[in-house]
Amino acid sequence: MKHAVAISICAVGAVVCVSARSSTAAQIRSTVPVMIGGAEASEGCAGTALVTISTDSTLNMRAGPGTRHPVLARLAPGQSVTVCQRTRSGWVGVLVPRTKTRPRDCGASDAGPTPKAYTGACDSGWVLEKYLRIEAG
Repeated sequence: MKHAVAISICAVGAVVCVSARSSTAAQIRSTVPVMIGGAEASEGCAGTALVTISTDSTLNMRAGPGTRHPVLARLAPGQSVTVCQRTRSGWVGVLVPRTKTRPRDCGASDAGPTPKAYTGACDSGWVLEKYLRIEAG
């Protein structure tokens, strides 16, 4: 069986990332990787938050921190996300469980003291922090 594959290559400062996505995969992965671990959150990610956008709208989760990056998914009001990384410009790297029945743990715990790109089972992307209410972290 043949699979269509989309490949993205990006560079951010000294960080280079490569991501591939098969047409049969439902997982969403940002082209600018969401980093886990490090000084901010050696246990993986910094905490959890709820989407606080108005009930008649959705929050765009993007492939990178900025509106120039494509929209990967739309998050509903009240949806829970795991906050892993923050930028000075108000964007946060988040992890989102792929289904409502999936456990909230995205497998990012115990990431260690060295930051690394998230490669676990949850979707990852970037949202504006002003549309989140931090619950823990």
